[in-house]
Amino acid sequence: MPVQAKVLEIFPSLQGEGPYAGIKQLFIRFAGCNLACSFCDVAGQKYSQTKIFDPPGLIRELKEIGKFRFFHSLSLTGGEPLQQVKFLKEFLPRLKKLKIYLETNGTLPEAFREISPWIDFVSIDFKLPSSTGLNSFWEEHRYFLELARKKSTFVKMVITGKTIDDDFKKAFQIIAEIDRNIPLILQPVTPTKSFKDRVSNEKLLNFQKLALRRLKEVKIIPQIHKIMGLR
Repeated sequence: MPVQAKVLEIFPSLQGEGPYAGIKQLFIRFAGCNLACSFCDVAGQKYSQTKIFDPPGLIRELKEIGKFRFFHSLSLTGGEPLQQVKFLKEFLPRLKKLKIYLETNGTLPEAFREISPWIDFVSIDFKLPSSTGLNSFWEEHRYFLELARKKSTFVKMVITGKTIDDDFKKAFQIIAEIDRNIPLILQPVTPTKSFKDRVSNEKLLNFQKLALRRLKEVKIIPQIHKIMGLR
């Protein structure tokens, strides 16, 4: 039986997060995630249907949307794309004209290892327990970042009103111990229908000041696609 993937949607848009915000990308939003963060902006959305693709079928679908040369890269997002690593191992080597941009929660390092040869950019979303309402993933994040450090990699952290100093310090110290030149993006949480929390500018600026003692580059960047009303 051919390997298949569950896909929620495929769409062209602008990257709305991190240092690559504003570039034009083609997005594949994979269904399913191994986590359930309190602030998730995908879980509460309604999708018309989940489509099933084999690797050749997904490539045909991408080509129907637009010519690859108009996009900076192909964003694999979700959910958590690495949950469908068996599919990605067959799909990614077939792509010849697009660079690959992986958006991941950074908790599945062994899955990343399997597809890392075909990945160009990595956005690792460190999950701080006080932000997500989940257990910590410090060791998974550490191992993942060690594997991804040779790519064009940055770390993102969603900061909420509930994010505590100890979690934040632990997270940026992990980055500093691996490579202080890895960029860190502090992303103020975007309230949703089910998550109303907000974070103050004062807290964000204090966190930035704290992290800059150990890291070379720390930026505060909100989700610009949400501000612009884009997907």
